[in-house]
Amino acid sequence: MVDTAERYRRFAGTEARGHSPTYERLAEAVAGDPGLPALIDELPPARRQPDLLLGAVRFLGGPVVGEYPAFREWIVCHWPEVRATMRERRTQTNEPGRCAVLLPVPARLRAAVGIARAERPTLVRGDLNETVRELVAAAPAGATPVVLHSAVLACLPPGEREAFAGTMRSPGCPWISNEAPGVLPAVDRRLPAASDRLLFTLALNERPPARTGPHGQSLEWCEHPSADPT
Repeated sequence: MVDTAERYRRFAGTEARGHSPTYERLAEAVAGDPGLPALIDELPPARRQPDLLLGAVRFLGGPVVGEYPAFREWIVCHWPEVRATMRERRTQTNEPGRCAVLLPVPARLRAAVGIARAERPTLVRGDLNETVRELVAAAPAGATPVVLHSAVLACLPPGEREAFAGTMRSPGCPWISNEAPGVLPAVDRRLPAASDRLLFTLALNERPPARTGPHGQSLEWCEHPSADPT
């Protein structure tokens, strides 16, 4: 497991850099702080992420635009409140941005987009691998089901990710994915290695037309993706 200081250092260099100078500066300072990571380590691993700490401080009215010493002192003085907020809250306000980078692909599927706009969606609870097969099979005759997801498959173990990919290859319906490197190896193999920035890959049926910012910050078209993985 990556330690907390390294986690904040990577966040500064690969996620915040180029998008948020304030978050980049603060995350780098936390990574180099001899004491603050130990406080953060009081939380469960899933609750130690940099954007959650930064968001909690903003939510509680703490200083995020000044110098690091004031930011650090405020966290130490208000740590019980910060810790409680990081345990109770989530940072999933990025979903509108992630959905935005999906739009160029389904825009080519005008019939599906028209139906989605005209009819309210039905929400179904269930196991991802089992339920997606049932939903695709239940599509009315003559309809074209479209499956899309963004930053979802990283929540599954590798074997279940591959099972999902196998399921999506069999129906022959449009499959739009937007996932981090390493999540869908067949997609990764169609592109050269990314830069030192963390970028997701947008793909249609495992063929990637673009790379995207992990929170919808950017959309970068690929010039020459490979036709088939090797």
